[in-house]
Amino acid sequence: METARDFVTVNIPRYLIDDMRKEMKNDSADIDKLLETFVYESLHTPKAETRAAIEEARSDVEMGTVDTSNMESFINSILAE
Repeated sequence: METARDFVTVNIPRYLIDDMRKEMKNDSADIDKLLETFVYESLHTPKAETRAAIEEARSDVEMGTVDTSNMESFINSILAE
């Protein structure tokens, strides 16, 4: 199934176009597809910090307890190292 597309004009420095062509390994490859891939991955791939936080959350490591008995204790328990 084809995704609906919009036509967009983007001014890209020549050196980046040259780098993209090198990345594509040949000039006949589709620059549109390469740009689409770069943009998609930059928007949908978690950054290193996010990946680390996800792995930490998935681990079985006990991170401590949160004291919810009152506001001061709550704040102290979440800020404690």
